[in-house]
Parts: sequence; C-alpha cells; structure tokens
Amino acid sequence: MLAGDIHAEDLAALASEEAGVPFLEVLEGWTGQGPGEAGMGAGGAPYPDHPKATAMSHTTPTQADRALRQLWGRADWKEVLRRPPQRLSWRPPYTDERPYCTRTNREGAWYCETHGWMRGFQPCDKLDCETCYQRVKARRGIALFERFGGVPCAAFVFTLGSELRDRVGVEQLVLLRRRIVSLLEAWIETRHVDPGGRGGMIVNFHPCGEGPKPTTDLSRRPDSRSFLPHFHALVPNMVWLPPTPTAPAGGFRPFDLRLSKGDLADLRYEWGEALRELATVLDVDPDIVRVNVNYGYRTEPDKIHNRFAYDARPFPGWRAGGMPRSLASTHTYGLAAPNVGAELAAVAAAWRVLVHGSVPEDQGKQCPHPGCTNKLEQALDGLGRPLFLRHGGPEWSRQGWAWLDSLDELPATGPPDVTPSEQHP
Repeated sequence: MLAGDIHAEDLAALASEEAGVPFLEVLEGWTGQGPGEAGMGAGGAPYPDHPKATAMSHTTPTQADRALRQLWGRADWKEVLRRPPQRLSWRPPYTDERPYCTRTNREGAWYCETHGWMRGFQPCDKLDCETCYQRVKARRGIALFERFGGVPCAAFVFTLGSELRDRVGVEQLVLLRRRIVSLLEAWIETRHVDPGGRGGMIVNFHPCGEGPKPTTDLSRRPDSRSFLPHFHALVPNMVWLPPTPTAPAGGFRPFDLRLSKGDLADLRYEWGEALRELATVLDVDPDIVRVNVNYGYRTEPDKIHNRFAYDARPFPGWRAGGMPRSLASTHTYGLAAPNVGAELAAVAAAWRVLVHGSVPEDQGKQCPHPGCTNKLEQALDGLGRPLFLRHGGPEWSRQGWAWLDSLDELPATGPPDVTPSEQHP
C-alpha cells in the first residue's frame, strides 16, 4: 500500500484492529513540501539568515557542548573518538569449491512426487560465507521490504573521506552512525514535518564498495579489500505528528522527500559540520575534510526492494576479518526500532502497519530435475523437526534437528507428516 492510497478510514480500521490506537487519522491535503531552495553561501556555508547560523550566533559554549553531546548520543563522545581505533580488516571468506555451500556438513531429505527422495546440502547462511552471499542478501532484503517497503523511501549515502577513514575504528564508526541518525532526524523535522513529528529510519554500514569485476567466468566478488567506509540510510515516507489545535488526536502523514538542489546542498553542509567536529577531535585539519552525500528516491516496489537488499547485503571478507555485528547488522531507529518506549508503543505499531510491504508467498524449493515443476517437500519427524543426514561424525548434533544415517530409513513415499518447506530455494 503506497502512501497516496492511504485514507483516514483505512488507518482508523488498522489502528483499532491491529495497533489499538482508536483516534489516529491520516491528515490529507498536505503536500509534504519543504521550504524550497535553501540559501547557500560560498563553499557550502549558509547565508547569515540560515537557521543554523542564526542559532549558533546566540549559543553559549555550554549550550553548544550540550547540543553536541545530544547529537553524538553520548556525554563522553570526544573521549570515545580519541580512543585507539580497533581497525577493520579484510580476510579471505569461506568459499566452497562447489557451486553450493557444504559448510554445515549436513544434507536435508527432500521428496518429489515424480522423482522420489533426494538429498540436498543445507547451506550455512553465515555472514562470512561468500558462497551463501546471494542467499543472505535476498533474505535480508525480503525481511526489510516486508517490514518497511510499503511506502516510498528516500535513500541517503554518507561517505567518510580518505583524510578521516584511517583514523577510525569500530567504536568511532558506531558513534558516527548515531551522529548521522541525529543529523537526519533534526534535518527532516526542521524542513519537512511539524516539530515533534516522528518517523523511522533504517541504517546499514558498508566497509567498502563492490568487489572488482571478474576476469574469468566467476561471479563478481561481493566486497573489495579497500577500506572505503560509508553509511546507507533509508527513510520511509510516513511520519506521525503529535496533537495540534487542528488535529487534537494527532495523526499520520505521508511526506515527500524529493529533494531540490538547495535541499541536498543544505544536507551536505550538515554532514560537513559533523565531519568537521570529528576532524577537530582527531586533530585533523577541518579545512581539508571532503563532504560526500548521495541521495535517491524510490517509489516503485521493485526498486524499493532492490534498495533494501543492496543496503543490507553482507560483506563476507570483512566479517571474516572480525567486523563485529554492531557494524555488520542492520540498525533501526525512531518508530522503526523494536523498542520505542511505552508512550510511543501504540503509535509505532500503527506506523508499522502503514509502512508494511507485501511480499509474494514463498512457493518452496523446486525440483532440480530438468523440466520438472514439482515443489519439493522436506522430510520432518513426528515432532515436526527437519530430518538431516549425518555428516561429520555422530557426536555432532544440535537441538531442533533429527538425524538419519541414510535415505533408506525413509519410506518409499512421503511420510504423512511431510510439509512444504519454508526455506527459500
């Protein structure tokens, strides 16, 4: 359901039935346009009447320090930035010699009505496995699209220049991600929604760009060895507004984040301010800091899904090199976060209903025999656990699996408790 299709009666039904918010409504007749072209001075500096420049001119050192602590999300942000960086490194990821992953050393039992029982290795689906890269990327993209892909999204990329990238490590990058979230929240609230408005945001860290193009018939490497850190942020275009005299119960508004050139220049200035704060703490000349912000706007479901999958893709070589989950995983903020507090829990539930994307039902694993269109059914034991063939010794086991020594232990036809697999092909 796209934002343009949302009506007040739709939200009333959704809120009352699923979110438990009886009086929230979608406020129509609002274009979502910002103030237009932002006035920028030479070198990306704002004109004297720029809101930030005006606010800074009336700010005391104590107030400025308090504001920076809030923007960076920690009172000791300077101390954290000055700590010796725990650097990220690339290591060769796990790569199977076969075109499929055999890392788990276990095979599932699958049944086709035409070809009978067959075996198939269960992939590991780990972040440091290059063989499972496409599977993990697809799984992450589908999960995010289902949660947040029902409305248009604004996509931002914030890049760290060469003058700073060698001075940061894990702690500094985690803190810088929090600074980006504060920057975007304040910038969007100032220009595109009323004060107090709440939205959601999805942020992923990329330690590098795509790998080099292949020189053989091998597929392209999912990541390169060059450390080129940047952050991808996605903002679903749906915001909740607090009660006002014209809307006593508050409500939701779809808003449009199509940026003008002035909007983008203003955002680059704000990112430049954050980088100059970082440079000052790290004793790097702020005047040499380069500012790079990329922006895109996605309205079509296919393009939204592709963007989610690309942003959340894994980096097997960097994960193998020790990149922690604090950077390797997707982070959500605002109403997209899993824990928003009791006062906003109902609002967040209604917001998630509105931004929920529609994903086609998984049709299960298809028979690999040429010309066969049957869907395979995975063998389950009487407790509903998947049955796997033993590999790697009988001592190795894990709760939730049942083990077979051979396919001979299965009946000639599918057992009555076989159900269609929920795994992706």
